[in-house]
Amino acid sequence: MCGSRSPAGPRRGERLVRPLRECGTPLVDGVAEMPYTAVADIHKDPVHPLAYHERNIVLRELGSDAMETLLRVAGSGSSCGDLMVEVRHLGGALSRPAEVPNAVGVREGACTLTTLSPPGSPDVVLGPMEPWSTGRRYLNFLAGADTADSTAECFDPETLGRLARVKAAVDPDNLFRLNHNIAPRP
Repeated sequence: MCGSRSPAGPRRGERLVRPLRECGTPLVDGVAEMPYTAVADIHKDPVHPLAYHERNIVLRELGSDAMETLLRVAGSGSSCGDLMVEVRHLGGALSRPAEVPNAVGVREGACTLTTLSPPGSPDVVLGPMEPWSTGRRYLNFLAGADTADSTAECFDPETLGRLARVKAAVDPDNLFRLNHNIAPRP
């Protein structure tokens, strides 16, 4: 945990994490005070090059029925061959209404559910979790050829239209298109 230099930082962090440690037997407990230079180690991502594609959906909730489904399709004994299945909590400042127009497309979501999969592997996790989806995807967690056309799923129609008009004004020839592209529209 990234605590302040005061002793209260680590103590407060330990107090906040204690309920998580007490709710069951952890498979891994990697929560600890660490220097900023170790921030890349937080997710334990592979350190060697690895081919993968990344898919995700934004969940409106993650109740017990959704958790049971997730554990069935991605847990021990499942056919899931994904390299990673990750749930990230949203909310806080991200969920507050914008004071000025912006392009945050996941305000209504409770969590993101992201998978990293070997190329060509089928989706065995996100499909069964669709009943809890907002219908949106999180742009930052899309990677791979099969996600190139997913940009429209990251924004509501009004925001996507506004972004397309901005693109038409600043890049009408769509020079910057080798990304999750938003095509220019008048």
